[in-house]
Amino acid sequence: MPATFLTLLIAHAAPRAALDDGDRAWCAGQRGDAAAQWREAAAGDPAIAAMAELRLLLVSGNLGMAVHGPRAEAALAMCPAGEAWCDLARADYEILLSLQGLPSDLDEARYRISRAAEALPGPAQARSVWIGDAQLDTLAALKRDGLGDGLLAANGWPRGPGSWFIGLGVSGAPGLGIGGGVRFVHPDLRYTAWRLTTDASLTSRGTGQLSAQLTTSGTLWSVWSLRGGRLIVDSYALGESRSVWTVNALAGPGVRWGKSAAWIGPMLRVDHTDGDRLDGHGLSAGLSRRVPGLWLSGRIEQTLGADYEHTLLMASGTASHTWEAIGLHGRLAGALAPGSEAPWWRLPSAGGGVNLRSAPLGRWRGTSMLAVAAEIRVPIMGPLGGVLFAEAALIEGLHSGAGGGLRLHLPPRPHGTLRLDVGVGEEGAMVTAGWGEAF
Repeated sequence: MPATFLTLLIAHAAPRAALDDGDRAWCAGQRGDAAAQWREAAAGDPAIAAMAELRLLLVSGNLGMAVHGPRAEAALAMCPAGEAWCDLARADYEILLSLQGLPSDLDEARYRISRAAEALPGPAQARSVWIGDAQLDTLAALKRDGLGDGLLAANGWPRGPGSWFIGLGVSGAPGLGIGGGVRFVHPDLRYTAWRLTTDASLTSRGTGQLSAQLTTSGTLWSVWSLRGGRLIVDSYALGESRSVWTVNALAGPGVRWGKSAAWIGPMLRVDHTDGDRLDGHGLSAGLSRRVPGLWLSGRIEQTLGADYEHTLLMASGTASHTWEAIGLHGRLAGALAPGSEAPWWRLPSAGGGVNLRSAPLGRWRGTSMLAVAAEIRVPIMGPLGGVLFAEAALIEGLHSGAGGGLRLHLPPRPHGTLRLDVGVGEEGAMVTAGWGEAF
């Protein structure tokens, strides 16, 4: 009997230790180790199993909800009522759903934390710190679990780069046609914070595209991009349309310092239209800076040897502020192609997509463009949100518009946001749809 009891005690303690080790590893930035420990902890008693399955949502992509979500709920259903660890597991349920951008009840989490506080003061206080109800230093004198240790060591819970996402969506705009696409985003390949984004789309007008971009991490990093497909582009000034088969690629090393990053490298573009082939190759470089509430970026493409001379400079700045549940966002963007000899479809444009949603795609083109947009984003119900926007562009004259739209926020945010906007401008109402926010 003593040996049997000791064996059961060790078997019970091992998953809890694995859960603690996983929390410490996550807070130390060791996300692969954290995932491995949480998978081991999932074999524990119902409370520990539920906590582990919930944490695995952080690394299992949007499809993980169909696996770890039901497992966590099944484990919680087996948790005895009034047991302190079970109360904390139910608190974790609400907290981790909130971290995933899913509907949650943090007041329920607070109630569960208060119930467990007498029996488990250290772990309960760690949850209060986790949701921002208590200061970190309140954990110092308490007997802590792995969550408390990790929060103290990392000065809070690291959100990490996020988990992968795969989804189907609708895309479309006047001049583009209506269609669909599939997107795969992985912001943490092999837990290294390397980001891979791939897209495939096809519209009713015959426009189709395949693209992939990989961005590595670290102080010394690199960007690799390959994009190709068929474009149907319109010149309203010339009264003509072109079918363009295009392939473009770029690769470049970069450096990061603080909140800033820069890169430079070779680029290649090959266009086929009406039996003609146009080559454009040279150098591309970029610079960006991201701080809370503000993102600035600039890019230059210089054609050094091709069928035409082309210099393109682009810059944008995005500012955001959240007041309670309302988000206020603004964007200023510009593009300049001085003395360009490139075909007209490579010139800066406004209309469709990001710049001037209240006009058809590529409605105005020229050697310079300046666009501004302001947007208010509000939650409606659960994952559904709404926006109101106003916009203007200076290109071949001044053009403006305004409108509204809907957003469906699917986990994990922000990769799974589906966008539908209706903009009204000088040419009537325009409907656009796509992945992610407009800016």
